[in-house]
Amino acid sequence: MTCLPKPLPSRPAARRGFVGALLVSLVAFIAADAYAQVGGSGYTIMRVLDGTTIVNPGDTANSAVRVNVVAGSAAGVSHVDDAPFTVATDDIVPMGAMFDDVSPDTVNEGDAGVSRMSANRVLYGTIRDAAGNERGANVNASGQLEVSAAVASIAAGDNNIGNVDIASAIPAGDNNIGNIDVLTFPSAPTANNAGAQVSVTTTSATVLASFATRKGCGIVASPNNSDVVHLKLGATATTANGKLWPGEPWNCGPVPYTGVIDARSAAGTQEVTVWEW
Repeated sequence: MTCLPKPLPSRPAARRGFVGALLVSLVAFIAADAYAQVGGSGYTIMRVLDGTTIVNPGDTANSAVRVNVVAGSAAGVSHVDDAPFTVATDDIVPMGAMFDDVSPDTVNEGDAGVSRMSANRVLYGTIRDAAGNERGANVNASGQLEVSAAVASIAAGDNNIGNVDIASAIPAGDNNIGNIDVLTFPSAPTANNAGAQVSVTTTSATVLASFATRKGCGIVASPNNSDVVHLKLGATATTANGKLWPGEPWNCGPVPYTGVIDARSAAGTQEVTVWEW
């Protein structure tokens, strides 16, 4: 059986022309593959024509729209671990840090956190010891790292320890500090007399003038003398002062005398040799 379409009711000519034009446009749209289809639930199925191929952009598994990135990176800059890096070609990501010197927050075990920096954008860093403790290091105004070396004892043998500052007093008693190499010595005192021979008569005369920086002195009577020589630690020697027999030596002692030393003979002219330093 053939069903014939029911004739359309009569309409004004202008209205029939508008409806006809609309139908023609709709048929042309569908015929031109606009690819808009209505699904069974009333939603619109969208397809995209890239010029030659119809593709479905929908991702039903993730309820998302699939995007094919043909340039750049969809997940940001990345680089394969332990792979070469090409300067001026490979991408990098700038790293940021936080300036917080008042009350920086701590992070829990297993959490990620942001690094700290100074107001001049310099990253902070501390030294971590084997036990996991963070240790700060001090640098003086000359840019030198301060080091504290705690030495319980100096090993036996020859040890060059350089300049040493005694931070505390050495306890009383015997202290064995090992072998020490003295690299520099105090400068030697200037000698005022180094073996000068002086004749002494019965009139008092000066054999050693006063010497403020005197560290020691010695006087020896010549073994060829025929009589004693009298010495005085001061001016004007007399026969009542100490005697030096022929060939007998005398020295200033452990605490040097720095004043004048006069001498005279008991009789005749006698000779003495003097040293002073």
